[in-house]
Amino acid sequence: PAGGRYRDLFVKRMKQLSRGERSRILAKRLKGTSKTVTVFETYLEQKSGKRILWQIEGNNLLVWFVASHDNVSRLMKLIEDSQNRKHRRLTSGDELVQDKDSLAARRNTIEREAILNPLGNTPMKVYEVSLEDVNELASTSWVPKLRLTREERDVVETSGTVLLLGRSGTGKTICTANRMDFDRQQMTHDPSFTQLFVARSQKLCAYVQNIIGTPSGTSFETYDKLKQRLERELPTKDDEIRSSFPTELKMRFDVFKREVYNGDQDIDPLLAWTSIRSFIKGSIEATLKTSLPKAISEEEFLDMKVFSSGRCSLTVDQRKIVYPIYEKYVRFLNEKNMWDDCDRILALLLRLELCKVADPEKYHSIQVSKIYVDEVQDYTQAECLLFFYLCNGQGNLFLAGDPAQNVVQGVEFRFQDIRSVEYHIAKDSNTIMQKPKKVHVNFRSHAGILNTAGSILTCMFKAFPKSAENLGEDHGVFVGPRPGVFEKVEVKVLADLLANKMNGTVVLVHDSTLQQWKKALDYPLIRTIRESKGLEYKSVIILDFFGDLCDQVDEGVQKAWRGLLLRGEVAGLSSKYPEIESHLKLLYTAITRCIEQLFFVETADSMPGKAFVRWLTTTTTSWHKEKEESAESLATKNKVLDVQARVMTKDEALQSGIQLAAAAEAEGRSDVAASKTLLDQAIYYFELADESMYKKKAQVHLESIDIRSNLPPLPSRSEEEKEDVTAYEQYRDLESNVARTVGKLFDEGLLLEGRDLCSCLVPYVPKRTQQRLKMEIVRPLE
Repeated sequence: PAGGRYRDLFVKRMKQLSRGERSRILAKRLKGTSKTVTVFETYLEQKSGKRILWQIEGNNLLVWFVASHDNVSRLMKLIEDSQNRKHRRLTSGDELVQDKDSLAARRNTIEREAILNPLGNTPMKVYEVSLEDVNELASTSWVPKLRLTREERDVVETSGTVLLLGRSGTGKTICTANRMDFDRQQMTHDPSFTQLFVARSQKLCAYVQNIIGTPSGTSFETYDKLKQRLERELPTKDDEIRSSFPTELKMRFDVFKREVYNGDQDIDPLLAWTSIRSFIKGSIEATLKTSLPKAISEEEFLDMKVFSSGRCSLTVDQRKIVYPIYEKYVRFLNEKNMWDDCDRILALLLRLELCKVADPEKYHSIQVSKIYVDEVQDYTQAECLLFFYLCNGQGNLFLAGDPAQNVVQGVEFRFQDIRSVEYHIAKDSNTIMQKPKKVHVNFRSHAGILNTAGSILTCMFKAFPKSAENLGEDHGVFVGPRPGVFEKVEVKVLADLLANKMNGTVVLVHDSTLQQWKKALDYPLIRTIRESKGLEYKSVIILDFFGDLCDQVDEGVQKAWRGLLLRGEVAGLSSKYPEIESHLKLLYTAITRCIEQLFFVETADSMPGKAFVRWLTTTTTSWHKEKEESAESLATKNKVLDVQARVMTKDEALQSGIQLAAAAEAEGRSDVAASKTLLDQAIYYFELADESMYKKKAQVHLESIDIRSNLPPLPSRSEEEKEDVTAYEQYRDLESNVARTVGKLFDEGLLLEGRDLCSCLVPYVPKRTQQRLKMEIVRPLE
């Protein structure tokens, strides 16, 4: 109730200020601000002690904070400091000699447009509210539009199919959301207009849905859910098309490496796996074959005109080795009745083609007007073709991604490959999509972090020049501290450091060592790098990236890493050690999760680990000799005992907790285990923030997740048999437990989790109760 009243009061004050009303209560200039930085405060209401802190920016009011009177002085100083820091921008030596109309001019524009976050060293996300929309601020469900930079506006307003390329944190997802809103506004006259947002991550789907809401005709689906829905809806009338894809029969890389790959072959298993997935079975040429099985022939695979070196880096001799491995792979799949991702998507494409001929009405009902895909670098050409089919191809796609963040094994991605898909299916050559649009402003991290990330990309582009489009090194618009490095840290010392001085810091590790580190450190904020993709954290430790990597790779790979970092040895890496490319992308992804403070920790000696520490903390490697002699090291070497306690403010802890709780809600239906982990971490942050209300809400959510992850075996039931109501007696405790927890969920406003918990109960209750659950709770909340 108080929150609603405060919202109404805030709207009232904004209207008064917008009309030009000024009084001591409405526009009191704060004492202590400089002549260049003028901050005003407005009384939200006199008795509550709440204040609105704002400035005049051109013809706009820039509202910084709504805060209690006790915090006004501290926040005012933060605002002033942020505006002063903005002018201490970092400029690289390369930038000074660039054409003044290119990069330097663009960065100057960025500096003028960007507003520095008072709580960090990154550009702040600013929301625009017009006077006509000011009443909407009183609504808890309304989300105003983000203010876009000029290059973002150019992306959003470009007509036709758009490819958007940008590094981590550059606002690609925000551009996608704004493009969806823009398209919907342009098509308000057409009631048949529909749009679909697709991402592999449920967190991304929920994030975009939160930005733009759920207007009529707009939907959000993960890629897996999209496939499942199409498989349910499309008719299956052809016996040659596989229709069943049991999870236990899915082919994975580790199975391929163990059961199919011949270790004596002079080719890396990852190269063979990637060639099969991305070229032999997953290329546009394979999908457009008119006969089954849909795969390119050996002659085509060896033809450098069909698969040039720019597209497939294998030599002809290497391709001659790979194709027999593929043939053995096909035999293995057939013998075991197994399937891979290519089989599933090809079956789906065939069913779509058949439906288009046999049932055009059904086919058109499945299509949507526009499709928007995020993280497109994680898809093969065959998977991208599905998007073209679903929105009738040309001019109706918006595809955003960054090949430098492609961490899906077996996917070889270039933005040119997307254009190639459209070229092969285009009816009109004039409709071929333009070259990728690019966004460059990093809204997540400061220069101290981004310079390190950019240097990782430099290594990658020199060793693997075709791995991704080179946009130049990442540079932060604003200055920030360089990463810290801890070497040979005892595990117990690290555990004490996390418990006593670095509370709230997120620890990122490899997938294979997650449980090991959770047990060793007894610390809740440990996540894998891959599952953290798409998330951001204030403070990050990248733990034993190289130490744990050495347990997964042979000595040859370790020596290659050392040669790459210390001596710049890149010759032959792409053919002999292709996995290093995926390691570099994974490391880049880990670094760019961090907003403010980044630390690298290696607990034990390893060949590549020692080389990495030297590469980070000195200026004596061959990489540094290519730069100016005065070049500064990328990171600083630290002693654990010298670390000052990192105090996470209550606001920061609360913000982190809310972010994780929202991510948990997004994962709720698709990955219960991931949701539980995120909630555990959210509760930890709420405890740090001393926020009992949010903690209780997360605990109730976690209680529901625990029930859903420990359901008993489903009751056996035959449609022909008469229902035996007494058979459900054994589930009475479950029914009571669910009813009690659903009540708590609804009290806390967790309606979607309450719906999902009720859905889980349906098979365990009699049909009459099932119908009531569906009619009264589940369907109304769908």
